[in-house]
Amino acid sequence: MARKRGWHFLDHRMRSRCGAEKPWRVGEVREVEGPIGLCRRGYHASVQPLDAISYCLLYRPRLCRVEESREIVYGSRKMVARRRRLLWALTVKQTERVLREFVRHVAGEDDSNRSGVDAAHIAAAQHEPTRTKQNRCLAAMLHKAHREAK
Repeated sequence: MARKRGWHFLDHRMRSRCGAEKPWRVGEVREVEGPIGLCRRGYHASVQPLDAISYCLLYRPRLCRVEESREIVYGSRKMVARRRRLLWALTVKQTERVLREFVRHVAGEDDSNRSGVDAAHIAAAQHEPTRTKQNRCLAAMLHKAHREAK
């Protein structure tokens, strides 16, 4: 069975902005019945964290790490799957803090500190295209926030 990790936003109550599903719990697995399709039906996620941000239309969002499986359909910036496991979720406060730090980092305002991202991640990204660098940096910041919350 193919599995792919992705990024997804839930609202402050751990609910998706689409549909009327009950709130998610970390570790929970859900599966959708019937045909799946991008922008139609199924559990959507983005492979890259920057792409997930473009779909975030929530008030007080929580960024989540998810694992998509079973049948997966890929688009240019997102995927949809029949099954999802919620691996972890940042709090609203953590999500907002990381996103603010990332914006400052991209704007060059926090160059000396690198927003808490370790030097290995920065060095590894130095010769990559800008969007790839930004995705690696944001992913590192999100994983760091998750580790610190444990």
